[in-house]
Amino acid sequence: MKENKGCLSWKKYVLVLVCLALIALCIFAIVKANIDNDADDIKIPGDDKNYQVTVPVLYEEWNGISVSPELYKELLNAKDTDSLEIAVSLYHTIPDDYVYNGRLFDEYIAELKEAESFLKKAEYLLDEGELLKYGEVLYTDGTPNGIKWKKTMYEKTILYYGEDFLNIYIVNGEFFKEKLSCDVEDTKNKIDSLKTTIEDAKKALVVSNINEGLKVFKKINSSAVIKEEQICLTLTKEQLSNISIENKEKYTFYLASEY
Repeated sequence: MKENKGCLSWKKYVLVLVCLALIALCIFAIVKANIDNDADDIKIPGDDKNYQVTVPVLYEEWNGISVSPELYKELLNAKDTDSLEIAVSLYHTIPDDYVYNGRLFDEYIAELKEAESFLKKAEYLLDEGELLKYGEVLYTDGTPNGIKWKKTMYEKTILYYGEDFLNIYIVNGEFFKEKLSCDVEDTKNKIDSLKTTIEDAKKALVVSNINEGLKVFKKINSSAVIKEEQICLTLTKEQLSNISIENKEKYTFYLASEY
């Protein structure tokens, strides 16, 4: 039996709509995957040992120094004798031997990571300790209230915590939850304190670096000052063009009006 043309047209229309929907879904999936991959590459400022107080979005290379796009445009139009109000931002690198309050900076970082690792396990154990106190019974016979794990799940869980960690809070089938809860709170306080100390250490290094940088730029212009963690001074285009300082890569130059 033949279908009429109206019916065929309607089916073709529906088929086209379905195809378009599938194409749109595929495009969405691809875009989302790219976004997720890009997000994995994003670095949060302060995570590593290189950071800036003010991070420029873009900069240009001009006569061997890094300058902001706004300053770059100004320099292209300026005469050699024109004076420019300049702000200088520093790129701060924490050296391996940096000491703050009598301890290496890296020691604070290592202690923080250790505390965060402990806290993660401890908070999981607060939920699982009442089950893990049964030991192998958890996967052989199950708990008195009928909970039973697979052996593989039990072994992976024990491996995650480690025998030494578990033996602190589970002894002879007894789960010391109160002790664990106290240790969790103490660790949270410790983490907060370490994070504060680490930020204070960074700030102290920034201040030290800027003060050292100020000495460098005062040799070029004695009226150079520090404003809002930037070194500010007046330079002619010619002076900036011929500037002679060590470690030029540490500095980015802006127009003071940008701040």
